[in-house]
Amino acid sequence: MGAISATVLCWTAVGWCQGGRASDYWKAHKYLGDDPKEFTYTITSVMQFAKPFDLADMTDDYQDARLVAQDQDSATVEITYYPLNTNREGIGENPNWKRDYAHMTKYLAPTATENWDEQMHADLLAALRQDGIDPDKLTDLQVVTRVSRWLKRRSRFIDAFVIWFVYYPENKPDVFPLLRPAFDKQKKTPAMTDQAMFDQEVLGKSMFYSRVHGSCTSYSVYLATALRALGIPSRIVFAVPPADTNDPKQKEMLLAATHHHGVRATIRHGLPSGGFANHLFNEAFVGNRWVRVNYNAVGQNTLDDSYLGLMTHILTTDSLSHVPLAETWGRRWAMYPNVEPKLTSKNPYRLLKVTDHFGEHAKIVNPAVEDDELRTVR
Repeated sequence: MGAISATVLCWTAVGWCQGGRASDYWKAHKYLGDDPKEFTYTITSVMQFAKPFDLADMTDDYQDARLVAQDQDSATVEITYYPLNTNREGIGENPNWKRDYAHMTKYLAPTATENWDEQMHADLLAALRQDGIDPDKLTDLQVVTRVSRWLKRRSRFIDAFVIWFVYYPENKPDVFPLLRPAFDKQKKTPAMTDQAMFDQEVLGKSMFYSRVHGSCTSYSVYLATALRALGIPSRIVFAVPPADTNDPKQKEMLLAATHHHGVRATIRHGLPSGGFANHLFNEAFVGNRWVRVNYNAVGQNTLDDSYLGLMTHILTTDSLSHVPLAETWGRRWAMYPNVEPKLTSKNPYRLLKVTDHFGEHAKIVNPAVEDDELRTVR
């Protein structure tokens, strides 16, 4: 197999991985008729997902997806994870990003949630330059790296959660009628208005000026709004864990089937302890390709003991306002068990089956790993 000699191997906390641009690597093997699973370590699961999801988004640098079955309320999908893939090394950069990306209007234009305008653009540039960051003098990678860090430092977390209870009739935020009780319960005082709640958690421009944000869902809007205002295309990624840990059997099944010691330890540490678990983050167009940005981590990997253990990508959107969250996850959160499909718990997913595989041509070392030591490795 001639492709083996072109494979670049790198060492990570959990073993050997294929470095460089993972998507190009998989495409090269598939073009040559190779099975990419035979050149690395993989985990393959079968999961059932309630809406929202998009099968077309589920195949990326870190996983492949194949539809098994679908009904009105859910889909059953086979997911093959490439947990040793990493995109943190070798991310390209483009000094001419402003000119080259100007045509990507779908991921630059303001929306009901990522609602930047020319005044915010001017104020954002002025604030950045005051702190020594001039986007006009930086590559796209430098802009995303420095601005994402700057945004995180200057904002504070608001302990409220209403963003899933909001929908966008006529392209404006409003409380989904069925979820009004859940929305009002999050208000600190009865006198707090709906608009005040939107401003601190739902609307990117308001969050920028107020220097606040809510959960990861809210932060993804905040970051996308600012990057778009600067001319960096940005979108939002939905991810869930590889199992619903409200069901101990699913967790046990996943860990028992994962025979790579480092991967298993990372997953075990990162899996949620229960409750309603998921994560939203961003992708920015950097070096002429989409790169994951998780808060201020540029090149976020899918295997992470701080984020779900092993993130399962289920949906990508150009705007949070274009996803029917109130009608799906919001209703499930507020009204379970009076929703369909029932699945295991409030969580809109469940693990049905899982196996793993060390590829025939993979150069994988698999030493035992002390779990406590792994926590300190990034």
